[in-house]
Amino acid sequence: MAEKVVERWSDLAERGTGLLTYLMIDAIVDDYMPLLDTISDRMDD
Repeated sequence: MAEKVVERWSDLAERGTGLLTYLMIDAIVDDYMPLLDTISDRMDD
């Protein structure tokens, strides 16, 4: 996962660990949103 973030935003990674941490969490949340949507849809049915 970290490699994906650094690859996409390598120039931003030089700005510090806070930004890198934010970008990693953002990527994780983006990956899990479709899963959460599926779970929510199944619960509604």
